[in-house]
Amino acid sequence: LYRVNLRNPASTYVPAGTPDSDCGSKADGGDGTPCLISYAINAGDGVYQGIEISAQRRVASYVTLHAGWAVRSNYLTGIPPYIQDGTLVLGEQGQGTPLQKATLGLTVAPPRGFMFSSTLVYDGSYNELFQPPFVTLAASVGYRWPTYEVLLSGTNLTNVYDQRFITTNGGVPYGIIGALQPSNSYPLQGTAFNVSIARHF
Repeated sequence: LYRVNLRNPASTYVPAGTPDSDCGSKADGGDGTPCLISYAINAGDGVYQGIEISAQRRVASYVTLHAGWAVRSNYLTGIPPYIQDGTLVLGEQGQGTPLQKATLGLTVAPPRGFMFSSTLVYDGSYNELFQPPFVTLAASVGYRWPTYEVLLSGTNLTNVYDQRFITTNGGVPYGIIGALQPSNSYPLQGTAFNVSIARHF
């Protein structure tokens, strides 16, 4: 359980307006409209507070269940007038920090024989993808000998948000003073697999 009061915390400045996929100079293939540029700034005062809980329990020989849950609140308590154009709001959760995050996993790891692990991860609202809440699944299966082990691992097995490219105006709108600010959505790497062979000495 924690609370940190910060002076001049880093925050993401998002200028007011609607992102344009054709912005930029005509020499670069754009339509001449200046692009909106988001960047990190030091924004007044802020608070980071939350709670993180994790636990694990062995439910059978070489079988372990583990879980975790966190609430990570991140908001501004002061905004200097020279950076305030209506897109920064006192008390609003900072974009890029999921308000809630949870994990649930199972591990089977005998000293010899088949081994297995899987982990579900939930990212809540305000996540760094500017997407609705989502769940990813990672898992691995393998076999262990006295001196060798072979492992097949997979990531993002739910294949969530494998859109390959940034989607202009496709993200969850962000609350600003008196309105909603359009945002772009960002992709995750799609389902991927990896095979590894290890030798123990």
